[in-house]
Amino acid sequence: MNLNVKNIMKKKVNYMSKHNKLAIIMPLLMLLVGLSCIGYYFYDCYTTNESILATSAAVHAKEQLQDPTKKSKCPPDKVTYDPSGVDQISPEAIRRIAEKMTNPYYREAVKANAIGALSIPDSGLQVTILKGLSEVNLVSGAGTFWEEQKMGKGNYPLASHNVNNEDLLLGPLFRTKPGMKAYLTDYQKIYIYKIKSVALYSPSRSDLVDLYKPRPTLTLITCGSFNDTSERCVGIGYLLDTIDYESASSDIKNSFE
Repeated sequence: MNLNVKNIMKKKVNYMSKHNKLAIIMPLLMLLVGLSCIGYYFYDCYTTNESILATSAAVHAKEQLQDPTKKSKCPPDKVTYDPSGVDQISPEAIRRIAEKMTNPYYREAVKANAIGALSIPDSGLQVTILKGLSEVNLVSGAGTFWEEQKMGKGNYPLASHNVNNEDLLLGPLFRTKPGMKAYLTDYQKIYIYKIKSVALYSPSRSDLVDLYKPRPTLTLITCGSFNDTSERCVGIGYLLDTIDYESASSDIKNSFE
């Protein structure tokens, strides 16, 4: 009988010892998994942001637009104006595009579609304008909706992907306020618009990008959220003035850099 009691007590001690070890190990494992997930999230954000910065810098085309002799001799990348072909972007897709942009030939092909730049200095917005709505355009700058759209005339709609960073592409639109000035340039002229409104709209509001408007309009569009494409953040402004690029102040010129 005493032997049985001793065996039972020994088993209890062993069980409690194992249980205590598990009680210590499991929280540590959960902590390590949690830290790994957090680390991966920040690494993912960092690499995504770096990819966008690299693609944005690669399509900056001031020199080639100011001086025709410096225009790229590379055939331009395929241009599409079909909004229905635009899908929600992912970090993997962004990095894939950045990898393609390391190819000098492809980079020049995309850059050949650059037609100008946009800035809203008060909110820190600055992007290169590219012809069409291709995926690479929407993560490199702001793409045009229509082949016929012209700066300073009718409606000039532009779009870019929401990349979960309010400092990149059209992300600063979320902190843009009515009354701020937007500057649109082809590096020959600068078209000055005054922002009238910034609001969320349904993607079904195709009238927002209609080419023909009764007054010269600038329309800026990005997804309302990186993870949710059910709404669009839309900034609308109206033309105030047009000036020669060379006569503009250095502050305005520098806002495109």
